[in-house]
Amino acid sequence: MSFVDSPDNVRYEMNDQNRFYLCRHCRNHIVTKNNLIRYPGYLCENVVNVGMDPVRTWRYLDDVAVLNVRCNDCHRHIGERFYTTAERRYLLHPDELLYWDGSRLHPAPTQNGTA
Repeated sequence: MSFVDSPDNVRYEMNDQNRFYLCRHCRNHIVTKNNLIRYPGYLCENVVNVGMDPVRTWRYLDDVAVLNVRCNDCHRHIGERFYTTAERRYLLHPDELLYWDGSRLHPAPTQNGTA
């Protein structure tokens, strides 16, 4: 299945200098490796090419409001955004991502280190 890119989408160069994660379903670019705060778990900042579900879909995780995060091309659920006034952090699901390692795409490693 292929998807047409939105004209506003951010694209990273797929070269040997860059490392980043993409949506597994449509290969939309999502976040650079430099923006990962914690691994395993894919807690990160400064994601691109995503949207959030409407406010009415809020739920709570450990007393922090979270919103579902979706790829803005294929609209698949790829993680959650923690909603606080102080920061914007995202928890992305590794099973919904691919990883560009500078030479080729791989399934994103999971918490136990496997794809």
